[in-house]
Amino acid sequence: MTISAKKFVSDIADNFEALRPEFEASLRDNFGEIIPHLIMADYCRAVISADPGSTWVREFLSTLEENFSDSEDDEVSNAIAVSFVEHLPQSNENHGVVPMLGRKLRNQYEAIMTVDGPRPAPG
Repeated sequence: MTISAKKFVSDIADNFEALRPEFEASLRDNFGEIIPHLIMADYCRAVISADPGSTWVREFLSTLEENFSDSEDDEVSNAIAVSFVEHLPQSNENHGVVPMLGRKLRNQYEAIMTVDGPRPAPG
């Protein structure tokens, strides 16, 4: 059974206490509306700024991996690909998150980097 992207990002906030503030801030900023792509990008920034060795980071990435599919019409996978994976640091930035990606997310990451080419390093 496929769940909606709105329910997915909401469930993430319920299951990962470290991400709850991101979800709540997004609700405040968007007049109570759940906007999955914005929230997923917020989750990405939180993961990037967290200790990559944290248990919740590993469990969160595992949850994304389990819920990601190659189906183009899957709104959860679309939110994960476009608003999480696409915002991850380049692999040459030596950030600990990218090597932790599961097979499906790693393939998506590599496809994005191959098509778009590496993003320029921040100024």
